[in-house]
Amino acid sequence: MQKKVKNLDYYMNLRYEARIQKSDTGYFAEIPDLPGCMTFCEEFDQLEEMVEDAKKAWLEMSIEDNLEIPEPSKDREFSGKFLLRLPKSLHRKLSDQAEEESVSLNQHILNLLSGKHSATKIIKEVRNMIADRPKEDNQPVLVKSANQHGG
Repeated sequence: MQKKVKNLDYYMNLRYEARIQKSDTGYFAEIPDLPGCMTFCEEFDQLEEMVEDAKKAWLEMSIEDNLEIPEPSKDREFSGKFLLRLPKSLHRKLSDQAEEESVSLNQHILNLLSGKHSATKIIKEVRNMIADRPKEDNQPVLVKSANQHGG
């Protein structure tokens, strides 16, 4: 059974997320929502054009083959709720921690998840700072947290 697809202009105007990785030889980019859609270039200023060319080629091939084309996942709407099953012992531990903090269990878990996300983001930023330093620079990288208090 063939799927009805929209035209190329429709898909080209959608905002697909591109993930970019820098290497010693250039820049690799991929569009995760379009499996196999990727490109590489040596100069950063070529990147946007190369990603658009790869996206267009991927979409043209998919339309030609009458394949289903996913729309950007970032455009999906979320309710802000999800069901999570966990061991009773962990539920108890989280509940006790929430009580100690005088917050609801939902708020406590939200705080934990937000903190983990922030820590991951900080780690990535530090890694990028280290990677972008000149190789002969042996000075330590100083990182100040927004949560640090002067003392």
